[in-house]
Amino acid sequence: MSQACKYAVDHKQEKDPIQILKSGYEAAKGITGSSTACVVSITDNKCQGANLGDSSYLIIRNEKLLFKSIEQQFSFNFPFQLGSNNLNVPTDAAIASHPLESGDIIILVTDGVLDNISPRELTTLASAHKELPSQNIASKIASNAY
Repeated sequence: MSQACKYAVDHKQEKDPIQILKSGYEAAKGITGSSTACVVSITDNKCQGANLGDSSYLIIRNEKLLFKSIEQQFSFNFPFQLGSNNLNVPTDAAIASHPLESGDIIILVTDGVLDNISPRELTTLASAHKELPSQNIASKIASNAY
């Protein structure tokens, strides 16, 4: 699914997160398994996000948590998912759009990260290291989540 989503962006110049998810979902039909999905597109100082399941994305501005996408679950530890034998489709994703400003930090995380680091702690950690390359910030988040 992720490869088809990447293809939709790289080769079809798709920017709408729901359309990107649809491309991935259609390509994965017939493959056994399922996945949550979080897609964020940044165009013209605007962030568009689609989140399906218990992963999430956060937007941090001026060292404060500006936005956290909602997590979608049927019940505890039973998230919305795309895949074989699932009830969900890409249009079930929670969608949101946000204007961006210079210096905003966007973080995409799985539920495993959120199980170990609160959004407030993620905000503090990312803000404290905002001058580092994004890969270094991601490594610090992963180290703290472990």
